[in-house]
Amino acid sequence: MKHDPLQLATLIGSRICHDLASPIGAVKNGLELLHLSSENSRGPEISLIEESSDNAIGQINFFRIAFGMGSKHAELSPDRARNILSPLFNGSRVVLSWSIETNITRIEAQAIFLSILCLETAMPLGGEIHLGRQKDKTTVKGSSSNFSQNPELWNSLLQPSKRHDIAPAHVHFLLLPLICQQMEKPINLDQSADNKAVYIRF
Repeated sequence: MKHDPLQLATLIGSRICHDLASPIGAVKNGLELLHLSSENSRGPEISLIEESSDNAIGQINFFRIAFGMGSKHAELSPDRARNILSPLFNGSRVVLSWSIETNITRIEAQAIFLSILCLETAMPLGGEIHLGRQKDKTTVKGSSSNFSQNPELWNSLLQPSKRHDIAPAHVHFLLLPLICQQMEKPINLDQSADNKAVYIRF
């Protein structure tokens, strides 16, 4: 029986996230034990390790949704979504706002997280990303004074049946349209007249 390529890709993503989470979690637990056992465990080197482990855990939580496999019936609450996204964008060049106040399906959350990655890639100087929903239509809006011009990346969203030469760092542009096809929702891509806003809708 032939395996579905998308299912295989998300299984690989889930496996990698699972295998990375255990050792990083062990580092985090070890730091907590160190704090409890020693009064001199707050030096700059320990703080650096703690910050790095927190960042790694945050990335894994994000990638588990964006690239992993989840239950078709699972849902993500607004609070859970914000808890996953907030650590990644605190202090970054991109300001993120989530205004969806209802639970969303796991696969829709995956499409949103991949859209965030696409817009973040296109905003090298930073900007704002806003997530909203009206009825059954989700909009992920990116605003920036400078969007990078790479037609191949945007074409890969709209023409998933064609082959596109995409670097590993941009694999989310290939995965997003496949996820939207699985949801049976077409992607709409629009840009404002002044080229300072890009809208991904599905």
